[in-house]
Amino acid sequence: MFYFDKEIKELEEKLNFSPIINRLKEKYAEKENVELLNSIIAYSWYYLVEGDLNQKPIDYDWKFLLDNWKKFIDIGIEKNINSPHFYFTIGYTLDLHGNYISQEYQEKGKKIMEKCFLIEEDS
Repeated sequence: MFYFDKEIKELEEKLNFSPIINRLKEKYAEKENVELLNSIIAYSWYYLVEGDLNQKPIDYDWKFLLDNWKKFIDIGIEKNINSPHFYFTIGYTLDLHGNYISQEYQEKGKKIMEKCFLIEEDS
């Protein structure tokens, strides 16, 4: 569901989050797939809401994280990715903190999660 490798592990241990997002974006540019898209969305969201308060990272750039979270949600929606994992990832993050982007995104959260369950029921 999410991509993780040795380099990401090392960067996380150093609390160096922006390079993780950049690495995932590079990998996604090379090969677009749901696992990488989910990872960019989930990592950006997680580091945005938890990174600064709980972890005291090297580089807490909330705007960079927010922009990437939104950008890759929009990319996935635009590409009409029909994956329960994708819909769960964006639905969950938006339902919890979509208001960081806008009220409209917050409201999309539950609807997108419902779509996730409908896809899963059909399989």
